[in-house]
Amino acid sequence: MFHLLASGGEWDTEAAEADLAPLGGHATHPRPISTGGSCRVAAPRRLGTVPATVFFNPSCSKCRTVQGILGERGVEADYVRYLEQAPTRADLEALLAKLGTDDPRVVIRRAEPVYDQLGLATASRHELLDALVAHPILIERPIVVIGDRAVVARPAERVLELLDG
Repeated sequence: MFHLLASGGEWDTEAAEADLAPLGGHATHPRPISTGGSCRVAAPRRLGTVPATVFFNPSCSKCRTVQGILGERGVEADYVRYLEQAPTRADLEALLAKLGTDDPRVVIRRAEPVYDQLGLATASRHELLDALVAHPILIERPIVVIGDRAVVARPAERVLELLDG
């Protein structure tokens, strides 16, 4: 997963390759993540250097509540605006593993109109993952990742499971 850099600094392909090599990845095709401000793609950070990653929608009150909880605890976080740059299937597979499941339904917003429009109630795992990549509005939020663990923070206080556990 790529993280944001505020203004300053440059994309370091060599460092990114070093970060991704243990995972079998390459840094030759970074995916930009827009925050509506001035930002660039940064090399993926080494595990443990960023305490939290939050799949974030600034319009969501639960996301803002999680942001407040993390801020109160002094936890640095990268906020991934997944509606602007959808995660890849590989990103979703990694996220599901950190959630401790292989069932994409754990991260699906069933109340979204597109869920019914696509007939996802009876969809296969493969079809669900395809739908999540194509329609990121279907991804539940906020999802908080710390290290090799993650929670769907609904209610927002579920983030405390990662901080206190």
